[in-house]
Amino acid sequence: MNKEDIALNNKPQLKKVPLEGDLGGFSPPLVGEAGRGLAFLKSHRIHSEKEREELFAQGSSHIEFPFKFVWSFVPADCFSSKLLVSVPKKRVRHAVDRNFVKRRIRETFRLFENEISVQAPCGELRVAVIFMSDKHEQCKSCNGQLVKGLRKVFQISNKNP
Repeated sequence: MNKEDIALNNKPQLKKVPLEGDLGGFSPPLVGEAGRGLAFLKSHRIHSEKEREELFAQGSSHIEFPFKFVWSFVPADCFSSKLLVSVPKKRVRHAVDRNFVKRRIRETFRLFENEISVQAPCGELRVAVIFMSDKHEQCKSCNGQLVKGLRKVFQISNKNP
């Protein structure tokens, strides 16, 4: 045996685990108490230009500094929510910092959505969250304002579906 064979034999072997159901090869990384996935999937994002235009044209807005919320409620068979996150380059210059703020917002929304989905009416809640502060350091302590603003959006959308 030469050195290459020894090096190849010492590599850890990866096991293929069969997935249940057809998830397109994707398995949610986190599972909640009820066995529901807590991942932030593409179906939770507003990615259609038509949806974005409708949201900003017909949606309501609310400011909970350092965030601005724009939302609309669309009647549907069951509850779902979609999120659009915007961190303007004019406010936060570095891409690393913008991505950090976006990750924080998505994570907070993901956890909040799991909390409210039990008591939500049937329909699709579309929310755009726009970061308005010049200081991205504020985002480290802004989960409270984000949750407070999301609760207000959810309460208003429940009153006026």
